[in-house]
Amino acid sequence: MRKILLIALLSVIIMCSCDKNNDSRYDDIPGVAPDEQGYVEVLKVKLSQETIVVPVGEQAKLSFTILPKNATNTEVEFLSDDLSIATVDEGGVISALKVGHVIITVTSKDNSEKKNLCLVNVVEK
Repeated sequence: MRKILLIALLSVIIMCSCDKNNDSRYDDIPGVAPDEQGYVEVLKVKLSQETIVVPVGEQAKLSFTILPKNATNTEVEFLSDDLSIATVDEGGVISALKVGHVIITVTSKDNSEKKNLCLVNVVEK
């Protein structure tokens, strides 16, 4: 019984620590006051989907939002962890190449600690 409780507790701790990029504290912030130099730092990269299914040979667009909405640098970088399964261009368009799973990371160019992940499942047509 103790073993089951320990495993359950560890699972909750891991899930909570992995969810820090999905923090909803900044979801409704329309704007943040700029610093002394007029700069507004990115606080969060939010994705419209955490998972997406794309058939082989097709494409899908990954939508994101930078928060706060008045952040100075809203540029992001997309990265696929397995280019043999799916690629992603600078605009977030995913191209499915072969069946498998890939993680697309969207990272703020303003603050590389602000990122989010999307699991892409590439399936047969």
